Amino acid sequence: ANQTYRLTDTPDNLGDVTGSHIVSNKPIAVFSGNRIANIPIDVFYGDHILDQMIPVDYWSNSYIAIPLADRDRYTLRILAAKNDTLININDSVNTTINAGEFYELIMTETAVISSNEQVLIAQFAHGGQDDAILTEMGDPFMVILPSENQFINNYKFSTIESTITNNYINLIINKNDINNIKLDDSAIDPLLFFNINETYSGAKVPISEGNHTIKSIMKFGLIIYGFDRYDSYGHTGG
Repeated sequence: ANQTYRLTDTPDNLGDVTGSHIVSNKPIAVFSGNRIANIPIDVFYGDHILDQMIPVDYWSNSYIAIPLADRDRYTLRILAAKNDTLININDSVNTTINAGEFYELIMTETAVISSNEQVLIAQFAHGGQDDAILTEMGDPFMVILPSENQFINNYKFSTIESTITNNYINLIINKNDINNIKLDDSAIDPLLFFNINETYSGAKVPISEGNHTIKSIMKFGLIIYGFDRYDSYGHTGG
């Protein structure tokens, strides 16, 4: 109890631990990341990436990823828990991976991902020099995407109190609930929402620094993030 264990590579044996299978006889929390990651690999500048892993029992076979505000593109990494996992992205990309393997691709648009077996998906922001919208703004971060079964209808969150001044939230919400969602008890401009599919709409909403609440009648997905000159942060709500 109250102890931690860290598994890491070394300068002489660099590796990627994605796909490691961890089991225990008692409940544990697992965090994974990288001290200084260049994303994509040949783009400056690097930054640390980190997030808490979701137990396999809570993985899903349906996810949505929307682009990040003021960024030109992003990376998705999709990890399989079982063999012969078939992945479909926007009805155009189909690939099969096995347990412990991952499929990675760069996206410039919203991604609707489905699979025949449960998967885990990470969304990565890119380095500050990989951008056609605001050059030098942002840096890598990693966020484990929430699936629909992890959505809730009431969140409390805070922005990072630092030099990061460009803060945003990404929303994935049922189309029938757009007029019900409230950020700090105020309606969100419906013009910020865009169509994803027959069920969901998405939005990239600028927010002020500080503490916030957001709630609606139906459950929805939330990611909180921010950018500044060669700096960033990002995490899920809830």
